[in-house]
Amino acid sequence: MALNTAALYNQPEYSDVTIRFSNREIFCHKVVLCTSSEYFKKLCGPGSQFVERQQKSIELKGDHPDAAEAILRYLYTKDDNNNQDHEWALQLEISKTAEKYLLPDLAAIANKKFISHASVIKEPQAVFDAIMHIREHAFSDQDLAVASELEKKHLLALMKVDDFRQLISKDQSLMWKYLDQFADTIRGKVDVFLCRCADCASAVLRSPATLPQKHYIPDSGFRTCSGSYQTCHVMVAKSDGEILQKMYERK
Repeated sequence: MALNTAALYNQPEYSDVTIRFSNREIFCHKVVLCTSSEYFKKLCGPGSQFVERQQKSIELKGDHPDAAEAILRYLYTKDDNNNQDHEWALQLEISKTAEKYLLPDLAAIANKKFISHASVIKEPQAVFDAIMHIREHAFSDQDLAVASELEKKHLLALMKVDDFRQLISKDQSLMWKYLDQFADTIRGKVDVFLCRCADCASAVLRSPATLPQKHYIPDSGFRTCSGSYQTCHVMVAKSDGEILQKMYERK
């Protein structure tokens, strides 16, 4: 019968090593740690040259406490799902910590959760806070790219965030950087006028000054309307503008 290691997690019975970190302690078992992680195998396994091999207590340093606890729990349960999956900042820490303890599979899973949840942040202040946090704590280019993409995607909204304004006011080079990004954003957009006829409800995509009075109605042919329109004016990405044209413009 296979040993249920999940039931042994943080159980003092049969524990032969205590892992301590950030004023926390977890009762562990070297056989579980060393067979689940090459890091712990080298640190306290049978062939280890480190003093931890003989110690009953091992202190982990420099790790986020919740991430370290998640790592230890994973070594026992092999379950990466928990009620904190949506906490992108924690998933970033778990990803980094898993890399440290030579757990590439868990690192990849946590990193995917981090990117998935961080990338959809929308509230401007939360976007700014996320950008600053990622740039302070992330190591890899892939993770740092999440901050850059958030910045690019929400640049217009960030311009109204006081913390963002204070940041760029202290560094002229940043100000020019964001002005250039802003200009690129504007150049990448087009004006779209979506107009709906008040009479026949047909929709066209063009400037209000060039709206026709004759409209083509499927199965009925052309009809002459009053020329009264409901108009919506927006700026969209050029690619989206092309899609709208295909949807609404009659060839």
